[in-house]
Amino acid sequence: MHTLFVCFFASGYCRPDLLDYDDNNKVPIIRFQGGRHPCVDTEHFIPNDLNLGGTDGDGNVSSRVLLLSGPNMGGKSTLLRQTCLLCILAQVGCYVPAVSCQITPVDRIFTRLGASDSILQGQSTFFVELAETAAALRGATSRSLVIMDELGRGTATFDGTAIASAAVQHLVEENRCLAMFATHYHSLLADWEDNAGVYLGHMECMVDADTNDDQRITFLYT
Repeated sequence: MHTLFVCFFASGYCRPDLLDYDDNNKVPIIRFQGGRHPCVDTEHFIPNDLNLGGTDGDGNVSSRVLLLSGPNMGGKSTLLRQTCLLCILAQVGCYVPAVSCQITPVDRIFTRLGASDSILQGQSTFFVELAETAAALRGATSRSLVIMDELGRGTATFDGTAIASAAVQHLVEENRCLAMFATHYHSLLADWEDNAGVYLGHMECMVDADTNDDQRITFLYT
């Protein structure tokens, strides 16, 4: 595949490797090493690696869905948004802020982020959340990228867990796309920890006790 790169090369940026996706290779892949968010790319920004899809050395298909947990303000949403932006930059012909980058082109990117309503149209926050989720589950193909952040928080905990679990199951078994799913539902993580199609990730933090016996939290953003 020939690619026209329209952005100049800058230090810390790499030329992405766009892999063919055809009838003989139906395994999508997104692989970044040391990826950074292009809009907040400062010297203090902590890079992250990501490996979704593709195959291992034995030819087995690697996990296509990442279930990401971690504390609030720990960097989950940034990693989700960062991945979408790097994919877009790679496909329009730009160098990307990463040590290395390999992707198969995605046909669409579906996002379910934040909390917003549309009161003038009679749509609550929960309605908008489910509408965006339904659009992703109906429209995503095996070549799509889906990111969902805290799905189910707009309702009761038990209902939210059920909605999140059903969405993950549909992404894994029906859409078979590349997906990143940030959640605080620990039961959801337990349900999928033994499934080869799902990879569990956690944004790290350290909790230390200071001299006043109070806990001090340090986010590592990795």
